[in-house]
Amino acid sequence: MVAVTVTAILAAIAVPTMRDYLRNSRLTTASNDLLHSLAVARAEAIKRQTNTIVCGTALPNAAAPVCDGSPFSAWVVFVDANRNGAYDAGEVVIIRHGPLDPSVTVRQDGTNSIQTFTRSGFALPPTGGVVPTRNVVYSDDRGNVAAIAGRATAPVSTARAVLISATGRAQAVMAHTNVGLANCTIGAINAATEHVPVLLFSGRTPVTEQGRLGSRTVPIGWGQEMRDQTALVREATKWDY
Repeated sequence: MVAVTVTAILAAIAVPTMRDYLRNSRLTTASNDLLHSLAVARAEAIKRQTNTIVCGTALPNAAAPVCDGSPFSAWVVFVDANRNGAYDAGEVVIIRHGPLDPSVTVRQDGTNSIQTFTRSGFALPPTGGVVPTRNVVYSDDRGNVAAIAGRATAPVSTARAVLISATGRAQAVMAHTNVGLANCTIGAINAATEHVPVLLFSGRTPVTEQGRLGSRTVPIGWGQEMRDQTALVREATKWDY
């Protein structure tokens, strides 16, 4: 009876943890996939010396994909050889990304769900009434909750954001301890494979255990500490500190 009770307690603890792990993985995968597509589009624009486009579409696998203003839950990357802002027969489709998991919610700015990269690698500014997307946030039913500074028990947002600057370089939020860095590993490998320069920062757990705001006050403060945290991405980086 004791063994059964202990097993039941462990299962009750493990199930919510695994559920959150899976949901976090979906969000991280979505943001990393879009980040990778943007990086590839920018690199191809520079290499081919012509425009490339990343745009949301309801039918990414269509023979002639249409930039229909759909959110970035499904998208395509293609070479806009004639620079008319749309896919035309004969133009090269570089990436087709199918729909994300239905549990993932997409919020973004811009009115056309499109981002064009010029041959210089810069993101095309609003042109001819087309307002490009520069900020994309992926979340789920947990929402996008703002953390409260100085409170170890404050709710922390689980959303993932991809931001695109005017230079065309995609930016990402600094990873949170070993858990966040582990979720960034695939993105780091993709960036290294495509030769896209990225500065990846990952915070450590608090150093102090008492006497200061933000000190280790809950078990997770010890559980997320690693002897060599950088080892998670070392093989995909040129330098680490």
